Amino acid sequence: MLPKVYKALTESPAVFALIGNRVYRHGMAPQQAADAYVTWGAPAGDTQIVLERVTDADTFRVNVDCWSIKDDDKTPGIPGVETLANAVRAALEQHAVLVAYLADERDADTQKYRMSFAFDWIIGRDQ
Repeated sequence: MLPKVYKALTESPAVFALIGNRVYRHGMAPQQAADAYVTWGAPAGDTQIVLERVTDADTFRVNVDCWSIKDDDKTPGIPGVETLANAVRAALEQHAVLVAYLADERDADTQKYRMSFAFDWIIGRDQ
């Protein structure tokens, strides 16, 4: 029923090469998560309204956050947040529509850089 964000990202060779399977749901990563990762959540959704029959699809708004301790790729081994965000966007646009850029900032507490997007997914009820 929910969008297959984890599957789409971990099956993308470009994303997997950068972060492996460090893709976390509910918008939160474990406290000791490695230095680059993705979090995601589905804060909103609705059904496709069809008057003459039961709907066969739902739409989900999915927020995706890319996190890294670096904003660039000058130090090997850890991807910069922009490199990660570009790979994530390319992977998810195969399955969903990018509808908004939400953030390009640095977290005051963790000092990690974050780039954030919103995607709309249309999910058939048979999926």
